[in-house]
Amino acid sequence: YFQVSFKKQQIPAKYRIISRPEKNVYLVHLNCQFSAIYNRRPSAAETVCMTSAIKSLLQGERARATITIVDYPYWFPIVEKLPDNFLVYDCMDYHPGFDS
Repeated sequence: YFQVSFKKQQIPAKYRIISRPEKNVYLVHLNCQFSAIYNRRPSAAETVCMTSAIKSLLQGERARATITIVDYPYWFPIVEKLPDNFLVYDCMDYHPGFDS
């Protein structure tokens, strides 16, 4: 699970592993700054930051193949670039509080 924030964290790494709730399952904070991620496509700079952070994580953890579950279509431009990735799109038909 990738956690993002609207403010870039003051850490040198591109990502921080928050926890590993199960084997091969990671809760990760991507160290990228966003103005909005739930109601618009990421900017070119945001896409580069997220893609770079995820690739660094995959290299650091020596991941060979991944499964990505995407809830928001705005993440597609980021995860489509990941090597050896199986993509699952979980369409949220009803999500109160968000324009959909």
